[in-house]
Amino acid sequence: MSKLNLRSYQLDIEKLIDQNLTDDAINHCKFILKTFPKHIDTYRLLGKAYLESRQYEQALDIFQRVLAVFPDDFIAHIGLSIIYEEKKDLDPSIWHMERAFEVQPSNQAIQQELKRLYHHRDGVNLNKIKLTRGALIRMYARGELYPQAISEIRTALSEDPSRTDLEILLAKMLSICNQKFESVELCNQIISKLPYSFEACQILYEILPSSFQEEREKYYHYLCSIDPYYACISSSFPSAVMVPDSAIEIDKYEINGTVGDANPTENVEQSQPSDETLTSNEIPGASTEWVPEENLNPVQANVKNDNISKDDSHFSLSDYDIPHSNNLDNEKAKDNPSEIPEWLKNYSFSDNSGAASQKENNNPGSSLESKLSEVYSPFSPESQTIIDLEGLSFSINQVKEIIEYIHQHIQSDDELGKMISFIKGLLDKNLQSAHLWQALGDAYKKDNQPQLSMNAYAKAEEIKNN
Repeated sequence: MSKLNLRSYQLDIEKLIDQNLTDDAINHCKFILKTFPKHIDTYRLLGKAYLESRQYEQALDIFQRVLAVFPDDFIAHIGLSIIYEEKKDLDPSIWHMERAFEVQPSNQAIQQELKRLYHHRDGVNLNKIKLTRGALIRMYARGELYPQAISEIRTALSEDPSRTDLEILLAKMLSICNQKFESVELCNQIISKLPYSFEACQILYEILPSSFQEEREKYYHYLCSIDPYYACISSSFPSAVMVPDSAIEIDKYEINGTVGDANPTENVEQSQPSDETLTSNEIPGASTEWVPEENLNPVQANVKNDNISKDDSHFSLSDYDIPHSNNLDNEKAKDNPSEIPEWLKNYSFSDNSGAASQKENNNPGSSLESKLSEVYSPFSPESQTIIDLEGLSFSINQVKEIIEYIHQHIQSDDELGKMISFIKGLLDKNLQSAHLWQALGDAYKKDNQPQLSMNAYAKAEEIKNN
């Protein structure tokens, strides 16, 4: 057998699913699970393959296992929504699609699916999907407004204590805010319901002191079994995503063989406790009771396993813009601010005017708009129009340059007030970009103006949703 690093193997399986070679994809996933029985990425791919091949009961089981590890998993929620709609059970279908919306509130495909599902169930036509509390909470978290996020989560949990995804988010926010004891207590509660919750295990492993070595080793083992690359974390590679792909290799399953006869040369099962071995003949090496029924959300636990629709119409995960990650962290600005863009060099910033103002030059009557028009002709090759500023076209490259410049300079306290004025000036001139409103929210947050920050973030989401 040939060897392949685990991440490349995953990409190959993804391609098989995209090519509708789902039987081959399923066989490869089962083969990987003989070596890595809890590898969550493989479970996610297996669920997708089962769903695309319309093996709904198998897909439902796999996606529920994924949610037992990551309760806010975007792909699993979409998959379960599709399955429950096929079962003609719209309440859980909508519930799962709402959870996917909370992870990606600006995803147009998710918005359209929610509108369709609401219409199908309630007979209403919605022009717009309103932000849920869960979506607002994640906006607070992304904006690093942790006290506001914590307050909203507590309110949400008082209304719906079954939201384990919000409990995990609360534990993360508490840990970040140095409320370690309460975070540990909450993680222990989560672990009692979902023993393999990755983020709860990770928080406990990182917070517990060295005197709790036995517990820390147990959680570390769980983390490594869910993501084998976690075992390769070091000072050089402080997170699993930074570990080189080549760190974990595995034999590649030969299609002309059989999964049952597969005999990988490296089997990490030897390093795993005996209670993590086989559940069934269907999934070699899979572990038992990842999703005890009593620990499911009530809307999930009461679903009948029959009445699968035979309608030829078939929703697919490929219909959605699925990300590679559900990470809450925003991409950070570069440490060293770049030089001011050439087309902005003739402009200074006035805190009094609230907008960019021109320095004296040979054409004192010229404006910011005319300068931009000179540098970025709407007829140039890169001028794919996405925004109008009082009749002037803005290209993708131009907007990226503006946003990059703003993000780099709002990191400086000395430039913060000027940047806020500059952004507001652009917005006042009808440059209505979600990216600009997001940047304004970041600037207000940096300036310790949380309410203005959240207003700007909300406006960014509103523009994305329109």
